[in-house]
Amino acid sequence: YTVLIFKEFREVKIDFSLLKSRKGFIANNYAMSLSGRVTSTIDKIVIAPLLGFALLGNWALAVQLLVILMIIPTIIFKYLLPQDASGEPNRKLRYVTILLSVGIAGAGIGLVPYVIPSFFPKFIDAVDAVQLMSIAIIPATITLLYTSKLLGLEKSKFLLITEVISTSILIVGFIILGPIFGIMGLAGVFVFSVTLEATLLFCITKIKKF
Repeated sequence: YTVLIFKEFREVKIDFSLLKSRKGFIANNYAMSLSGRVTSTIDKIVIAPLLGFALLGNWALAVQLLVILMIIPTIIFKYLLPQDASGEPNRKLRYVTILLSVGIAGAGIGLVPYVIPSFFPKFIDAVDAVQLMSIAIIPATITLLYTSKLLGLEKSKFLLITEVISTSILIVGFIILGPIFGIMGLAGVFVFSVTLEATLLFCITKIKKF
């Protein structure tokens, strides 16, 4: 990208003073980025010493399958974000995306019992957890849609607050319910934390009338 960046600097005057007026927005985005990396790592740090590496392996597979199921909603999020930033919300696509997430969740619940035994026979214990976690695709998609909207409005502090709350509940839930219910306890906590985050974002947008 060096050539493109150099060309842009030659043709367009860069006004770095604009950064000062948006320092809060930039700081919140950076904090969100750090929080996301903590969330993707802390579960492994908590699970391994508490529940062992065998359960960690099943959990890691469950998370990776969930990431695969979230590919289409994530792509749509990337498409919507510049539209929200320009003040052109695509409501029809948002409704279609939510309906699509319901279909993907149903496909995950229905296909996982066949996919894992066929391709990952040593991870049979992860089947029920992946089915439960597939439900989280719906609130996770809703969270992405609200994230796009709030980032477009430069209201990222609300995203940071809800993400910190969700991550905190996830960690506490892992520590408390993981040793009692095993991987199903982890899956349940995960679904609850994702659902709570989507609910909080919904309430914030309604209360603040964004």
